[in-house]
This record gives sequence, C-alpha cells and structure tokens, in this order.
Amino acid sequence: MKLIKIQRKFNCSADDLWNLFSDVTRSDWVPFAKDILLEDNIRTFVMDGVGEIKEQIIDLNNEKKTLSYSVIKSPAPLNHHLAKISVLAEVKNRATLIWTCLLYTSDAADEGLGVDLGG
Repeated sequence: MKLIKIQRKFNCSADDLWNLFSDVTRSDWVPFAKDILLEDNIRTFVMDGVGEIKEQIIDLNNEKKTLSYSVIKSPAPLNHHLAKISVLAEVKNRATLIWTCLLYTSDAADEGLGVDLGG
C-alpha cells in the first residue's frame, strides 16, 4: 500500500482553483494527457509513455470543492486506487489544494513506485 499526499498553497481564490479541477474533461492539469473523454462517470485518456487510463468519477461536490476518483483501468498493475482532490479557501485570493492517493499494487509494482510527486 502507498499513500501519497500533496498539499500546496496558491495565490488565487478557491473558486478559481476549483474551476480547474471540477471540469473533469480538462486535460491541461493532467501530466502528459492530451484529450479526455467523459462517458457517464468514466473519464478516459491516454498518457504519453503510459497508455490508456480509465478513471471512475466517484464524487464531484462543488459545494465542498472535492473530487474523488478511482483508476479502473491502467497498464500498471493496480489492485486499488482512490484519489481525492480538495480545495480549501484560505484568505482572499489564497487557496490550498490537497491531493491524496491510496494505491494497492503487487509487491513488484510497489518497488517501481518510487516516484517523487513533490510531497
């Protein structure tokens, strides 16, 4: 099991930051992804060098500014994936982004997950 957490402050309003993440068809914030297709609650995209990824949008709450999603198809051997994005208002024109991800993989795959995501 791996738990990854990234927390960053931004010089913008919580509404502006949330607008970036609440549109689950936007691809400009997803590294190496060009286009995102959304059918029902399944988001599909191809990441350069990785392949096709399918994510199920579990919850999108505009009032609380939270998004939860799970990878349901990936070239990587994932037994479980759950990610959550939360945007918190600080003071005027200041917001905090919290991204957490819980991964369950095979032991061999866990060894290859030594990726530094800045957290």
